[in-house]
Amino acid sequence: MSLIGICKGAFLSRQLALAQPVALGALLMTDRELLELAAKAAGIDGVWQDWDGMDIRYGFSQSIYSKDEGYWNPLDDDGDAFRLMVKLGIDIEWRSDGRVAAYRHANANGHCFTAFESSREDRASATRLAITRAAAEIGKRME
Repeated sequence: MSLIGICKGAFLSRQLALAQPVALGALLMTDRELLELAAKAAGIDGVWQDWDGMDIRYGFSQSIYSKDEGYWNPLDDDGDAFRLMVKLGIDIEWRSDGRVAAYRHANANGHCFTAFESSREDRASATRLAITRAAAEIGKRME
């Protein structure tokens, strides 16, 4: 189960921000769209890569490539996801209902971003996806 949203109002408490997201279209994004928007949010200027054999060489089959970051894919790489989380000030919360929430408190425009992912099967993968989705929403607002 996934949910992504932008919280209503400015400077909401963490509990309210996690309780009342407004659904957005990020759940329908492809991995490429998620990665490109997350890279934009992180200030990574790179190009999309997905070539045969890439998964054998780098451990994932698609990524953003930049000369500063190299091959970057926070959907598959714990280190990339962690650095993205830190750079954007995204917080993580493990919920009692088995979901992980990735969120950022309200910014100067009054937007706070929240993404929920089910974490019952693979907590690391769910966490990376929640971080990347929250970052993609931040990148989307930068357009």
